[in-house]
Amino acid sequence: MLATIPPSTTPTPATAADKGAPPSYDTTMRMSPMVAQPTGPAPVIPSRSSSYSTASSDMFMSSPPSQSITTLSNPSLVSLTPSVAPSQGPCSTMSPMMNRHSFMPAPRRPSSVHPASRPAFAIMTLAEQNVVRTFGFPAKVIEAIDLTLSRGWKGVTRKHSPRPAVQDWELLGAPWEGGIEDVRSRRLVEFLLFSLSKVGWHLSSSCELPGRSRDTLFFKQGPMVARAYFSVGFDDENTHSIKMIDAPNDARQVFLDTLSEFPGGLAGHCVPERGCLEAVLKTDPFNTMADSELGGQLMCALLYALDGIGYELVSSIALGRKPASTPWGAGSSVDTWFLAKKL
Repeated sequence: MLATIPPSTTPTPATAADKGAPPSYDTTMRMSPMVAQPTGPAPVIPSRSSSYSTASSDMFMSSPPSQSITTLSNPSLVSLTPSVAPSQGPCSTMSPMMNRHSFMPAPRRPSSVHPASRPAFAIMTLAEQNVVRTFGFPAKVIEAIDLTLSRGWKGVTRKHSPRPAVQDWELLGAPWEGGIEDVRSRRLVEFLLFSLSKVGWHLSSSCELPGRSRDTLFFKQGPMVARAYFSVGFDDENTHSIKMIDAPNDARQVFLDTLSEFPGGLAGHCVPERGCLEAVLKTDPFNTMADSELGGQLMCALLYALDGIGYELVSSIALGRKPASTPWGAGSSVDTWFLAKKL
């Protein structure tokens, strides 16, 4: 004959050792009540392992303890007993954030993106006065950058790799200081962005990182789609002037129309050098003493007009020296917009 062990919930009377303490009840739950035992001597029922006070049952039930699985002396039986710290009593109140499944580890969600399909990122820094520094670009992209710098600038004085995966080019002159070379330096950045887009690396964002004197450009690998860029530059000395460099004819016309309709109006425009349209405003929209919002309203109007004919602002990059004092604050540099046709 095979004997079965029914689940036990019988109250346990207090013993001599429990005098002075409230009566306790067995809370042991057996997970396998119908497990058969071999014939022979009567099976040994494990001792009751924990109890709680009937006087405080309401409090206990409002904050149930976490439970853990304990293997008893008989491998056929498994006891699910409350986990109680040694320094606490059997009725210890648990944290409300814990529940009966708190002992189970959180399941790991498998990534739906295969590592091979994730895009790669790389950076380019316009460092010091005349340095182009890259990190993370493959060899073919380094060749494209090298060719662009040699053709798009008046000279490269030095090329070296100070660390693995880092490549530096030192340019002749001081292109990142602005001044008389502000148009050529902005055009050089346009050439770099165009060349990188042809080989599948597109400008994602730019920012000035801590400890860096110039902006860092972040590139994301993607489709090989050549994008022709043009730029809109703001003058850090003559804030009445805005330059548009290498823009298509429709963008140039919208640019002039927007400035003419803006409060204050357009005083005139000229072409100081090939491919550069310079517009001069009657008033200074960036004079924060007069109207702190006027310059921002003008920028919104330009973006709205250019967006309407299919152009988008890809990124804004700080170019030019940092003067001691400007309308934008002490030591600030003025950004240049780089725009392209929408993809």
